[in-house]
Amino acid sequence: MARLTERAAMEIFCNTNGGITIKQDGYGDHIQDALVTFDYHDAPIIIEMIQNACEEAKEFEKVNPEK
Repeated sequence: MARLTERAAMEIFCNTNGGITIKQDGYGDHIQDALVTFDYHDAPIIIEMIQNACEEAKEFEKVNPEK
């Protein structure tokens, strides 16, 4: 099973109605808890959207490198 690097607790699980829920606890004072629920049929579209957001983040990182 794939694992993420250490961070605030995150769970991904299947709902009884077939939906998928991603829950992440807040991390520090600046990030609130997050809850995302979607239909499992939408997973391929959501994966593509996440990949696109990652590409945008890489470009943003190039323009605004961390100091």
